[in-house]
Formats: sequence, C-alpha cells, structure tokens
Amino acid sequence: MKRVIDKHRWYSVERVLFPQEQIPDSQCDLIRYMRFEKQQPMRSAAIEDVAYTYLTDLSVPAEELIASFSKTVRYEIRRSEKDALSISFYDTEALGEHQEILKDFTATYLHFCELCGNQELKSVLDEGLIQTYIRSHCFLLSAAEFANGKVYHAYFFSESSACLWYSASDFRNQDVDRNLAARANRRLHLEDMKYFQKQGIRSYDWGNVSTKNNESPNGIDQFKASFGGTYSENYSYTVGNTLWGRILLFGRKLLTRNEEK
Repeated sequence: MKRVIDKHRWYSVERVLFPQEQIPDSQCDLIRYMRFEKQQPMRSAAIEDVAYTYLTDLSVPAEELIASFSKTVRYEIRRSEKDALSISFYDTEALGEHQEILKDFTATYLHFCELCGNQELKSVLDEGLIQTYIRSHCFLLSAAEFANGKVYHAYFFSESSACLWYSASDFRNQDVDRNLAARANRRLHLEDMKYFQKQGIRSYDWGNVSTKNNESPNGIDQFKASFGGTYSENYSYTVGNTLWGRILLFGRKLLTRNEEK
C-alpha cells in the first residue's frame, strides 16, 4: 500500500494505491482508494468504480513467467533479442533531474493519440498527477528505442504491486518498421516485469480491459491477455473524509446523475 497526498487549490486528496485496508487517519478532504482486490463495505458514503484487468504473478521465476506467455509472444520476444533495441528505465530520481525525458514521453503519447485517431485518449493524460507520483517516488517510465522509433510504458506502483498506466508507441509512423515496434513493445513488457521483480514487487496489473469477463475483447485486450495473466476485477472508491469533502462528493454524484439522463 502506498499513500500519496495530492493537494489542489480548493481541496486535497489522499490516494491510497493498492490498499489492503481502509485508513483511519487521513486529514485530506477526499480519500481515493485505488484498486482494492475485493469489494469493500465502506464506512461512509462513497463512489465505487469497478475495473477489469489481468494480473501477472511476478513471484514466480522468470522462466515460468515467460512460459505463461502465448506462443506468439514468446516467439516475438526471442526475435527481439536480435533487434538493435535499447532498453531504459527512468525512476523518479532520474525524471526529477531530467524533465526532458518526461516531455518526450508526453509528446510521444499525444502524437500516438493523433495517429490512433482517438482524441479522447489525450484527456486521459494527467501530467499533474504524474508529477505528484514522481514526488512520492511511485512512478516509473520505461522505454525501448529502435531505428526511427520508440515505445514508452508508464507505471504507478506500491511496494507490492505495479500498474500499467500509459503506453505509447510511434509504430504507425511511415518511417518505422511496424513489426520491429511490435516486438519492442512485447520485449519491453517482459523487461518491465523483470525490473519490478528485482524491486520485490509481486503483482503486475495490466491496467484494465474494456469489458467484464473480457466478453468482447478489442485488440488491446487480446494483446494483454496474450501474456497469460489471470483475469481479475478490482474496486476503487472515492470517500468524503471532511465536511468539505462530503460536499464535493455529493456534487460529483449529482453531476454524474445529470450526465446519465
């Protein structure tokens, strides 16, 4: 479990990453519990969000981990060993000293949204929260670079779990070998897992699939499933912790109801 304070101009939020229990001592207006493994009976009114994902067990040896991948993934990873790939990891200290790396990730991600033709993805990028996680030492950026292109993965994590937050590639660029980029992406996921294993992290969360029980998987869902993780549901809660926080939460509920009408 990792506790992160996120202060805004008019209110404060304590984000609890991969919680094991509810916290009794927060002074923030709102508490945001992120990714409980089981549904929780909350002590006060809360907004519940249910997400669906795959979890990969990192407590097993690397050989067993790779054996759980699909035949295609294993083949592509073997081929990537012959590619001229450069794998890099940027922890919070490195990103604090080299903001240009983070700026390049942001530019790559936004360009990726343009290439995908999905403008809604742009609004998902939360640069302020990324900076909060960097200050709280629970953010990691990894990169695989190759001829004319690169792939980025971004994570938030606790001492026991890591969650894929953003992924960006420029494999749709005309001057990039698309097959090479796809291999680099798969290879980077494996290297990420091995990195987290060395940090003692035991669970790799693929950061959501689109439908319950993966009943109608899209291409991204199928890609995540090909790494052999276990389908799982997780639960997040937003709780009003002060009078002001409860007022804010009530306002958000009203706004949500109006949007659903």
